[in-house]
Amino acid sequence: MEKNPYIELAECLLPEEMIEYFEVVKVEKTKETLDVTLEERDKGVEGYASGQLRPNGFYEESAVRGAW
Repeated sequence: MEKNPYIELAECLLPEEMIEYFEVVKVEKTKETLDVTLEERDKGVEGYASGQLRPNGFYEESAVRGAW
């Protein structure tokens, strides 16, 4: 299955550290914006034992606006 080109674009524009901990799951193009939906990856963090940290996943969505 071919990957959405907007998802590929978002992955190129976001900092590498964000892509390491978050997966781009959806990108919607509007007239003025690209709305990017991220989901926190369930992966460990160096220095912490397995199961010691877990994704929160309960925060409300937020809009981040910036001049790239």
